[in-house]
Amino acid sequence: MQGLYLQYKKRLYRRYALITAATIWQQLSEYAKKTLIELCPILDTDPKWYHIIEDFLVTQGNKEMFSSEKDCAETEGCGAVLLTMKNGKTCSMLYLDEDGSIKLYKEVRIISHGNAALQCEAYGETFYLDEKRVIKSSEKVIDLMC
Repeated sequence: MQGLYLQYKKRLYRRYALITAATIWQQLSEYAKKTLIELCPILDTDPKWYHIIEDFLVTQGNKEMFSSEKDCAETEGCGAVLLTMKNGKTCSMLYLDEDGSIKLYKEVRIISHGNAALQCEAYGETFYLDEKRVIKSSEKVIDLMC
């Protein structure tokens, strides 16, 4: 759970980590949940993490959380970036440029990511985008228009 919390703190992994943690959390007994919370100081874990998971489950109606990787992807922000990068696919993105304009990037291949920067390849060139400026992302351009 600590590893998922560390991933959750990174914007790119946030949704995947939360859904995975919620899936695990649902399977734990009340005793196991209580024990994990009590061990937070020893394990150097922020107890808020478990409250975030509980709150997420409540907003999901406590339904079963078993989801595919694709189910975890969303169009908001970098939601689809990780999915397309891991699967070697291209994605499209709406991006807020530094001058305040919104730019549409199509058929972008994410080469790598780190320190909030995405190394991208499209239009025959390599460039970097700030992941915090990605407004929407998806495998399909049409999904960005909704």
